[in-house]
Amino acid sequence: MIKRFEIGFEIPLGKISEYLSFIEGRVREWYKYTLNSIRIDGNKLLFSIKYGESIVEATLTGDFNPELTLSYDPSLPYEYILNIALNVNYFTNEFYSMVREGNLILVFVPGLPVVPIKLMSPFKRILYGIFTGSLAMMFAISLLVGVFFFLLMGYYAPLGIVSFQLILFLLSPKILSSLGDWPIDEAHGEIYIVSCHYPLNVFREITSKRWNEVIKVKEQIYRETFGRGVTPTPEIVSNVLKSFNLDCPVENIRVKHVSLYKLVVDVCGKLNIKPPKIVLSNTIIANAGVSGPSVSNALFIITSGLLYRLNDDEIEAVLGHELSHCIRRDPLALFVLSNLEYVSRVYILLSIVIFPLDLIYFLFALTMLFFIAKFFEARADLDSYMLLGSGDHLVNALIKIAFPSAFTERYKAYRLRSWLRWNPHPPVYFRILRLGSLGENLKFKHPLIQSIKDCVSGFISSF
Repeated sequence: MIKRFEIGFEIPLGKISEYLSFIEGRVREWYKYTLNSIRIDGNKLLFSIKYGESIVEATLTGDFNPELTLSYDPSLPYEYILNIALNVNYFTNEFYSMVREGNLILVFVPGLPVVPIKLMSPFKRILYGIFTGSLAMMFAISLLVGVFFFLLMGYYAPLGIVSFQLILFLLSPKILSSLGDWPIDEAHGEIYIVSCHYPLNVFREITSKRWNEVIKVKEQIYRETFGRGVTPTPEIVSNVLKSFNLDCPVENIRVKHVSLYKLVVDVCGKLNIKPPKIVLSNTIIANAGVSGPSVSNALFIITSGLLYRLNDDEIEAVLGHELSHCIRRDPLALFVLSNLEYVSRVYILLSIVIFPLDLIYFLFALTMLFFIAKFFEARADLDSYMLLGSGDHLVNALIKIAFPSAFTERYKAYRLRSWLRWNPHPPVYFRILRLGSLGENLKFKHPLIQSIKDCVSGFISSF
């Protein structure tokens, strides 16, 4: 069996040889008792590791985006294979921290205004969490909102809170659209991402002292390319940067093209649904989410950070996961569950339970709601798997997006904490291990029931 893992770190092309030598040393050190062979051949590091009577053959291809290929006997546990990939990612992260460069990312949507890349404000982070986190976070903030309503409405405050949340739920697509910078449709569905790599000291100077010039650079690049009916090239971008005294060699510039609207349409076609409204948020955070009570009035928000970090297959896997929430109406289900619990707790339970039992119950109920939300997230993973016939692309996407969590959650203590935290997602390590362990083109008649079983089993195995 062969598994491929695209390493989620960018290695300067001038450092490839040094990178491979560094990884060779770390592999020798980490696998000193099981290493069978290791050598560098051109731009590839070839090594093999013994596991019992079997051998795992590994090829690490040195490139700007390194790729690890593992060939092994299918009888070997996938967890062992996964841990080799995570270890190589960890070694790469060590090397990257020593040689990393600053990366100026410029995102363009032809036909739409130039917008500078930005960090998401704390307020927008809260909105994003509420409306793309399967609505479970609404339960968490109901206590704060409740104080205001109890002051105004007294006994009827819980009904006011539920009504307020219902309004938020129905308006969530419109509210969430405020986080987007560009509406994406058939006429404006092509995304171009220009990345310019600078030494860290130069990059820090640009971001701290010359950031206002970046928007002017973007406008000039737009005029020199899309304004003339051509697409950006490293040569054009380099010349524009030079005119602003922000010199960046051609070899340090890359242009990525993503047909985002087509990707969404293709995934929706496989699911037999009409594409929802799409907005692109120009932020470095790699994320995507769907909000709304149904497919017909849902909103799909995608960040440019996600498009930059993932390849097309990985983006499709993430789109399939998010659209599953929409098709299955997971936000609506969790909205109903959370508010039924809230109303019954306020009008029934609190009248017969005294402090501190009421507080203990509240904490327990909140933890359970987030645990239930994990069932829906796990089902969305299965839906994405069944859509593409493989979990490999979603596995690679998860490793790239959440590598630190995947690496630390290999240890049970960290994994148990992730199961119990107030977050709708199961532990990343659990999700990756589960998807990678599946065969090809399996079908699940009841993916929710399967996901509940898997989550409960995963939780128990964390002890």
